[in-house]
Amino acid sequence: MKMRFLDRLSLSIIPFLGYYLILLLGRTWRVTTLGRKEAESAAEEKTSFIYALWHGRMLPLALLSRNRPTYVLVSQHRDGELASRLAHRLGFKTVRGSSTRGGVKGSQDLLRKVSSGFDAVIMPDGPRGPARKVQLGILRLAQLSGRPIIPVTVGASRHVTLKSWDSFIIPKPFSRCIVKFGQPLRVHPKASPQHLEEKRIELEHCLNTMTQDADAYFN
Repeated sequence: MKMRFLDRLSLSIIPFLGYYLILLLGRTWRVTTLGRKEAESAAEEKTSFIYALWHGRMLPLALLSRNRPTYVLVSQHRDGELASRLAHRLGFKTVRGSSTRGGVKGSQDLLRKVSSGFDAVIMPDGPRGPARKVQLGILRLAQLSGRPIIPVTVGASRHVTLKSWDSFIIPKPFSRCIVKFGQPLRVHPKASPQHLEEKRIELEHCLNTMTQDADAYFN
């Protein structure tokens, strides 16, 4: 009973505190956004998008898409409930699933949302890694929904890098941040397994190159 009570307490307190800490910290950042309009215009139609970003770069983006209906794929692991509640406080909607299990399972819900016109955010190396390695789930979602994947990354002039599997970065107060959007990537509805693998490698290379560029932006 004691552990259950503590679990319930942590599920209430941690998202609450996390929300206000992110808001306070985010208000001190000076954020420059590059390439978003160009990336979304390149899709050549009014549609929803699947945004792909590395797990370790998610924090500055938490405040970027709060004014448009966006679904986030949140893991089914134990800490996923905390992440889900925090995401809701930040104005996102969530779907529980995993990009590491090949899947659009858990993502059948996400597929319906994206196909209905909602944007989605996926960390294709989450929830447990390996870091900066794209899993196939995001490609299959793009294939089945017909929606383009737009790669996104973040850099900061001053930040703390946590000793976590994803090298999670937290921009320091009053840092300059850059949010960089890449060109859309589409997956053909009848793509073969070989073509899916080629697109997976392409997306992975794009995200890694963009992240290197974002890290070098303030040097």
